[in-house]
Amino acid sequence: MNKPQIAALLIAVAFATPGCLSLGGGEAPPIRRHSIDLPAVDVVEAETLYEPIVVRQFASRGRYELRVLVQDGPGRVSYLEHDRWVEDPAEALTTVVRETLAASGRFAAVAASTSEMQTDLVLDGALLACDVIRPAGGPWRARMAVRLEVTERSTGRMISAMSLESESDLPGASSEGLGAAIGHCIEDIVARAMALWQSGAAASTRVRGGSARSR
Repeated sequence: MNKPQIAALLIAVAFATPGCLSLGGGEAPPIRRHSIDLPAVDVVEAETLYEPIVVRQFASRGRYELRVLVQDGPGRVSYLEHDRWVEDPAEALTTVVRETLAASGRFAAVAASTSEMQTDLVLDGALLACDVIRPAGGPWRARMAVRLEVTERSTGRMISAMSLESESDLPGASSEGLGAAIGHCIEDIVARAMALWQSGAAASTRVRGGSARSR
């Protein structure tokens, strides 16, 4: 077999078995998996509670998938080659927001849209950003942006709508700690949303008295 034939064979093997052949002479780096987990918060009691609310599955921009999006500057986006989320970011965001609201003690009940609980208040959301920002120097940053809308199911009336964004530094110039950093962003966004609802800066959800419970 001559040299051109050998080269053609190596190229064919490389395309047939992606990740198994490294042109640099070593094995490809393992995939790093990142999870977005619930913040460590305790369920609390509150004297004044919002009415029960259902949290529906959040929508998402198509670019946010299991691959991790990275920004190297304005208009310069790509995916980290060796990083993946363990679940769809919008699904993880929905779960974390729902359980954080339940733990806050501010709502009489918080349920997923699959629950049989009947409520008039509905929280919809959209994942607008879930990025890694990779500056020329210094630590990388995690960024999340979310739109939250509370409506009345019975009338379709919009009670509140807001878009919130948060950033959190990673430990260094790598993706290490990404899941925890995104979790901090979500915790910050939910806390700010709750403060806006309570202050009335965003048209506030209705309040009622009762004991705290979640489903």
